[in-house]
Amino acid sequence: MSTLKLDTLSNALGTKTVPSETVVEGSAKAWVLFSQIGTQTIDSAFNVSSITDLGAGLTRINFLNPVLSSSYAAALSGKDTGVGANFVAEVLGGARSTTQFDVGGWAYTGARADLSHVSVIVFHHQQ
Repeated sequence: MSTLKLDTLSNALGTKTVPSETVVEGSAKAWVLFSQIGTQTIDSAFNVSSITDLGAGLTRINFLNPVLSSSYAAALSGKDTGVGANFVAEVLGGARSTTQFDVGGWAYTGARADLSHVSVIVFHHQQ
């Protein structure tokens, strides 16, 4: 494997630049789009090996390559296209580790509910 070490990246014309640290530190370390309805399935993902159904509205996300610590930022959104009601999705703190974390979905009534479209993105400082 080759390694590039540089301070700044530039477009081909040299008219736009960005510090290389912005790319390394600002890039998503993992993301996943999946459905909790029925058999939970991943639609698309980066650095996510699998998801685990933990019950109604609960999913464990498993990293393909571990992150350096459990102090990463994870953001998500979720919706259910079939019901048309308001839903809330959140990252749960209990199982957060360098290899996995849990997310949950709730209906507007406060009950756990499976969501048809869940999007999650993870950012983490690499040092």
